[in-house]
Amino acid sequence: MRTPLAAVALAGCALLVPSSASGGGQALWDSGDPTAPEQFVLEMINGARADPAAEGQRIGIDINEGLPSGHAAVPRPPLAMNRTLLGVARAHSADMHARNYFAHNSLDGKSPFQRMQDAGYAYNSAGENIAAGSSHSAPALENLLMVDAGISGRGHRVNLLNTGGGAPFREVGLGFFSASAPNTRGFANFLTQDFGRNSMGPFLVGVVYDDANDNARYDEGEGLSGVTVEPATGDWYAVTGSAGGYAFPVAASGTVTVTVSGGSFGATVQRLIPLTGENVKADFLAGEAVAPPSNSQSDTDGDGFCDELEIALGTSPYVSGDTPFGGAPAASVPLVVPKLRISLDFARPDRDAVTFAARLPVPADFSPEGRRVVLDVGGVIRDVTLDAKGRAVSGPGESVRLKLRRVKGVVPAQDARLTVTISRSALAASFADEGPHERDDVRGVARGAAGDRALRGRELCGHEAARVAGENRGARRGAVGGRASR
Repeated sequence: MRTPLAAVALAGCALLVPSSASGGGQALWDSGDPTAPEQFVLEMINGARADPAAEGQRIGIDINEGLPSGHAAVPRPPLAMNRTLLGVARAHSADMHARNYFAHNSLDGKSPFQRMQDAGYAYNSAGENIAAGSSHSAPALENLLMVDAGISGRGHRVNLLNTGGGAPFREVGLGFFSASAPNTRGFANFLTQDFGRNSMGPFLVGVVYDDANDNARYDEGEGLSGVTVEPATGDWYAVTGSAGGYAFPVAASGTVTVTVSGGSFGATVQRLIPLTGENVKADFLAGEAVAPPSNSQSDTDGDGFCDELEIALGTSPYVSGDTPFGGAPAASVPLVVPKLRISLDFARPDRDAVTFAARLPVPADFSPEGRRVVLDVGGVIRDVTLDAKGRAVSGPGESVRLKLRRVKGVVPAQDARLTVTISRSALAASFADEGPHERDDVRGVARGAAGDRALRGRELCGHEAARVAGENRGARRGAVGGRASR
């Protein structure tokens, strides 16, 4: 039997079943304790899910190459480590080495899905990837699965990125086994990836780490253990594992203030996290400046986007290279004639509203249709898409309008009137005193010729703030994912 010098093998499968329900409680959420290589692979996967095109560039492929018809690699929510799936994946990797086989089904005939069920993971959908090599690290095996060379339909990449239709996987177990010598089949290193989704979640996921090499990302050995990650509301909190990772279930909508402290983190940090209905990722760096959960004036990383705006757009306010719209640092420009109006109806409080208006500079030939608008008013997030007339409705009694002046049917460069109305019911906690306070300036930030726009207001009312950002619809994140077949 030929034993290659650098043997590798890959296999993947998936399964979808009807959903069921379960409950939770006030407690510490145990997502398992992955090793540093396992946590690093999770960070690789979540990075690829957040920006598939960049992942393709990193590994030197067209990320959509070879995918089945109807599949596309677009941004997907991150995966949370699951303690049960982690144990199942580790056991299968070790078993394949010990008993000299490479297959999804174990030698006793159990499929990945039977192993998950036997361990107590009641999935709605599930999948598995496996890879093996003679002298391969966990990241090297992950790269092989993502490239998926020679595999019809690129099933491993489909599982990793949820490229088809349907609800995306939410959890994963990544079991890496490395022996000092290969078995009789020539394999010493095994990586099993068990994906799943059940009735739990969505999850807040991330890693707490010390960026020792200053590359603005997590690397093996940088994780900080024993750090408490605690939401202001909800049933669960987490303590980071030995490799710095954490995960716990959160609400499906709204926002949550998270406090990070203890262990070797070295500070107590709060951050306001918008919730989307699917998993959300929030990483924390050692040495972060202490910041309030809703800071309308600070730009911690100095990239031209204030912290609240970055959080609302899903980028980090602490990493200068992680910038909304993926572009260069933005430049601030003044908005002309900002206005604020508060409407209170004590007989019909449901009609109470806050409206602010300003002049927003737009370039010539600007078209509002398909522009995404993200509003952050005192931590209340609204996300809408404008129609061809520059209008959108974000909820009962709430609206956004960008009014453009046209000359003979053509939009010249101008200071367009932007009007935003938010219902008081959505801001009840923030407007407890029902009165205005200091009104500071309103500023806009602009990037490049594409016409991306962001409106920033400070202490507009009730010491709260507003944010608006425009982005092409095609660049929106968070579409749901799909399922793979072997």
